[in-house]
Amino acid sequence: MPAAVKSATRFHTPARVVRVAAATSGIALAAALSCGESAPLSPGALEHPDATSGDASSEAEPEAAVLPPRCVGKFPIVPASSVVPSLSKTPGELWRRDIGFGTQAGDTVLAGDRLGVSRQHAISVFDRSGTKVGEFFDMAAQVGSPALADASGNFYFAGLTVNAVDPNGNLRWKYPLGKNLDMGTETVYASRMLLSPDGGLYVSASDGFLHVINSADGKGRFKKELATSQSYRAPLLTAGIGDTFFLWAGTSNTGSAPYDAVTGQAFAAPTVDGKPVTIFGATFDGLLADSAEIIGDRSELHTHFLNPCMEVVWSLPKASGSWYVALVRHDNTLVVANYPGNWVADQAFAYLYSAEGKALLGPKPLQGYLTAAGADGTLYSVNCSASPSTASVLTLHAYSSQLDEDWSLDLGAGCNMNAATLAGDGVMYITRGTQGERIELVALQTRSPGLAKSPKPTSGGMNNRRTGWLSAP
Repeated sequence: MPAAVKSATRFHTPARVVRVAAATSGIALAAALSCGESAPLSPGALEHPDATSGDASSEAEPEAAVLPPRCVGKFPIVPASSVVPSLSKTPGELWRRDIGFGTQAGDTVLAGDRLGVSRQHAISVFDRSGTKVGEFFDMAAQVGSPALADASGNFYFAGLTVNAVDPNGNLRWKYPLGKNLDMGTETVYASRMLLSPDGGLYVSASDGFLHVINSADGKGRFKKELATSQSYRAPLLTAGIGDTFFLWAGTSNTGSAPYDAVTGQAFAAPTVDGKPVTIFGATFDGLLADSAEIIGDRSELHTHFLNPCMEVVWSLPKASGSWYVALVRHDNTLVVANYPGNWVADQAFAYLYSAEGKALLGPKPLQGYLTAAGADGTLYSVNCSASPSTASVLTLHAYSSQLDEDWSLDLGAGCNMNAATLAGDGVMYITRGTQGERIELVALQTRSPGLAKSPKPTSGGMNNRRTGWLSAP
């Protein structure tokens, strides 16, 4: 049934976004504190860079030592842009499509006129009207990575193998992964992937290796051994920025280690007050890092602003619960979310901060969790009627540039989702889990002419293609 239109204006569609596989929002760092910890990440050795196939098997030699924190080179200097006028559109639901069975809903990926929707064993490709144009299955996979796309509309996702499909869902190539080392899963898997501007596909897998693959032909550039333990869990690639990518072991005491994107050389994780922090994004001129800790019976998350040499410049308050940078707007202002309670979605506040750490606006009431910043200055959040689940009702909220609620849209039951994509014609696409373990793709009309031109316009992936890599345009 189409969504009913109401007027803060309140229209009728999601929810708390807490999947570790898409942890770029930083929320998964806090979630990890209560979900157990994996073995610490230990940098290994780099396989010979001349390796040209996915089954390269030369033995890695241990590195002598981890070097001090590096400065991010080729830091993308992206000029702040002007706000774009809103579209003359009426917000509402356009259509829904059942994707099929699945308990794990991957991110929706938008590349040109194609949408890619991944779940644990498949990727489905749709045109923007919702017509399915192709599908590829990796049926033996128990866990799948969220998909991403290149500028040509090719999609990439990983199950038992790393797979590339063309804009029509046809297989382009496969890259084999090794033996699974994670005793918690039956099959090998990859965590979130990254795609660099030069076409390098970075894959952290439960076979104990970081694989770097040439996205054009599926041949291996190099792979780096990270672990040999049978209790190993694949660490998370949190961000690629300039000539550096960041890898987090998923524990509260390890932070994300920076690596040279070309050589694979590992460096020490940045620290704040002597404690490792996790890099999850950037502004136009610095890095965003999260730290998490247990205080009493709750987990708290706090964001710190670092310069490109990973030195702390300023930090958000460490009082009244969690404070983190959810989004970066077109003008380099930071959209900050504060949860005084233990991540209680209907007891939250939004603020605007300058890149220099000055509070500009707030507190303003916030419903749920921020998911996207529009090019017209509109901010979007998603909220659940109860704990995130397939039974609770999902609502999309739109906020003005002054953080006042403009309208909302109820989407009915089904609150298990990840970050949204937002096209230039104002259509937002979300994928969510619904009752009966089904995956659903929903198209919504908004007034925003696409995402803000910023380093962090969404809660995950840095852009509609979910590349996870920040580079100059």
